[in-house]
Amino acid sequence: MSGNADMARHWSGEVGPAWVAERERLDERMVPLTRVLVDELGLEPGERVLDVGCGVGGSSVALARAVGAGGHVLATDISTTMLAAARERAQDPDSDAAPISWLEADAQTHTFELASFNAVASRFGVMFFDDPIAAFGNLRSALRPDGRLVFICWQEPKANPSFFIGLAEIAELVELPDPPAPNTPGPFGLADDRRTYALLNAAGFGEIEIKPVEVEMPFAGTAEDMARHLWTVGPVGTVLRGLEDDPERAAAVRARLTEVVETLERDQGLARPARLWLVRALA
Repeated sequence: MSGNADMARHWSGEVGPAWVAERERLDERMVPLTRVLVDELGLEPGERVLDVGCGVGGSSVALARAVGAGGHVLATDISTTMLAAARERAQDPDSDAAPISWLEADAQTHTFELASFNAVASRFGVMFFDDPIAAFGNLRSALRPDGRLVFICWQEPKANPSFFIGLAEIAELVELPDPPAPNTPGPFGLADDRRTYALLNAAGFGEIEIKPVEVEMPFAGTAEDMARHLWTVGPVGTVLRGLEDDPERAAAVRARLTEVVETLERDQGLARPARLWLVRALA
C-alpha cells in the first residue's frame, strides 16, 4: 500500500469523523489562514481554481466567493468522510459565488485536465504527499502557462509549540507516540523551506517565493470547550484513541489538557499562535 493510500485510510476512517464533528470550530480557527491564502492568490472574477486537500470545505467556499459566479472551483480531497461533509455544506449554493465541484482524488496521481486552472490553492493540504516532486509536477500540469500555485504549511515543530498543547503535560499519564521523522508525510512534511524550494524547483515551478507568516488562530468558547476540541482533532486525540479500553486514564488526560488550555486565555478570548510558510510559485 502506498503512502498516499495510507493517508486516505487515515483521513477517511481514523481521523475524518472527528474533523467532521468539529468542522464549525475548525472553520472558525482557519479564518485568518484562509484570508492570507486568498489575499496572496489575488484571484480575479471568472478564474478557475483547484483546491487541494479541501477537507470539510471551508477553503473551497472562500475561493468560490473570491472568483465569483463566473468562475469555478474544483475541490479535491483524499478523505471520503471529509469530502462527504464538504458536499453537504454546499447544498445551498451562494448565487454570488462560483460553483464548486467536489472530487475524491489523490492529487499526486489524479489525471486533471491539462492547463485548465488559473490557480492551485491549498490550506494545509500538500504536506502529506508520499512523492512531493511527482505531486507538485502533476499539479503544475493542471495549471495554465501563466498559472500560480499558492499554499500554506506549517513551519518546523519547535516554532509551533501550541500545535502540541498538552502533550508534555500528559506524558506522566500515558506513553506518547514517537514523533515523525523530519521531511516525512505529515503536518510538518514541508517545514524545511529550503527543501520545499528544491522540491518545487524539481517539479518545474519558477519564481518560487517562500515567506514566513504568523497568525493567531482564534477560538470562541471556554477553556473546556477548547480542550474538548483539541482532544478530538489534535495530537492528544491520537493518544486518547489508544485509551478506549482505559476510561480512567482517558479522563485524567482530558482533565490535564483542560488545565493547560487555560493558560492560552487572552483578553479577546482563547487563541493559538501559528507560525507558517506562505508559498507562491508560477507554472
